[in-house]
Amino acid sequence: PPLTNNTPPPPPQNPNTLDDALQISPTTLNYTMNVTNTGNTSLTNVVVTDPLTEGDNTTALTLVSGDTDNDGELDLTETWVYNSSYTVTQAMIDAGTQIENIAYANADDATEQNDNAITTISQTPSLSITKILTSNDDADGSGSVTLGDELTYTITLTNTGNTTLNNVTISDTKINPDNTSCAMVLKGETCTLVGTYIVTSEDVLAGVIINTATGDSDETGPEDDKLETPVECIEPNAGTNGFLE
Repeated sequence: PPLTNNTPPPPPQNPNTLDDALQISPTTLNYTMNVTNTGNTSLTNVVVTDPLTEGDNTTALTLVSGDTDNDGELDLTETWVYNSSYTVTQAMIDAGTQIENIAYANADDATEQNDNAITTISQTPSLSITKILTSNDDADGSGSVTLGDELTYTITLTNTGNTTLNNVTISDTKINPDNTSCAMVLKGETCTLVGTYIVTSEDVLAGVIINTATGDSDETGPEDDKLETPVECIEPNAGTNGFLE
């Protein structure tokens, strides 16, 4: 008699299903295999295998229901249901290779049947970059940004995508140091550049310091963040004798 691991009978349908066929982050894939006798006699020594879920970080194939009379035979009226699971890791997301799970069903005097379920990995690499003024030594005690002040800027690049970013760089030609790099930035993690800048007379004349930070990686294009820092011109005080103090 023929054996097919299809459900429901008739007609035969895809037997190997999973809870989500598109993945963008590490997760657990839950599979269901339904094995149905489509012949005209009961089947003995039924064996269902799922090689993908036999390794580490998996839940091996388990019969959860279907043998209603508990006789160990796949009767004409029965559909045996098996469950298994497989862990999708960040390394798999980074690789972007689809995951194919093939389940096999065998029984005495029956032809082996198999069916597959495919999970597609969707990669969306991205980053964001932000630049902020974190401190001012305020050399003249004016309480604002003025000539000669040493400003400290912090530039933070964040991995906002679902893949690991490699060869990450941050640059800003206005500050010292003007660049840094991180060999690898995991999803949700950051790379940071901290640098300083001394306010010049040209900045005072312009009334503002404008500089742009740029972040990049192998997996993305460059992203910029421009920051404008207002600069005040402090006039010297005139004394009572008419001379400048």
